[in-house]
Amino acid sequence: PEAPRLKRILIESAKVARRAWLLEVSAPVDLECVLAETTGRIFFGDREGEARGLEPDASLLVNGPEAGLTGEERDLLLVAGAEPRSFAPYNLRIETAAIAGATAYHLVRPLRPGGGGDALARTSRKASGAISGVEKESGSKR
Repeated sequence: PEAPRLKRILIESAKVARRAWLLEVSAPVDLECVLAETTGRIFFGDREGEARGLEPDASLLVNGPEAGLTGEERDLLLVAGAEPRSFAPYNLRIETAAIAGATAYHLVRPLRPGGGGDALARTSRKASGAISGVEKESGSKR
């Protein structure tokens, strides 16, 4: 990131979490573009979705705003083969939904030998929602 304050926050966050890498913050992106570039299983937060964790092979988690995804966004996700998941029986704030999704992934992901995980969450906001991608340390998508 170019913003010095944001970079400082990311460095402090990595230190507190004892992470050897920085979280990646990217510019807002269009949902259609993200879906076109994503390989692997896609999940999206939906109050009416299945109430269980993500799968270990998840490559992308899409969370919308508190009011939910628009019908058009939901249709795009379903056409792309995305699976709905519910993280609570009520609406979550965008930042809470991102944490719930990261936790749902963290609980099922494989652990590296010696402890610790191999994934980090990246959150990118757009006007009508947020997209959270799960990436390996190397930065390549699963």
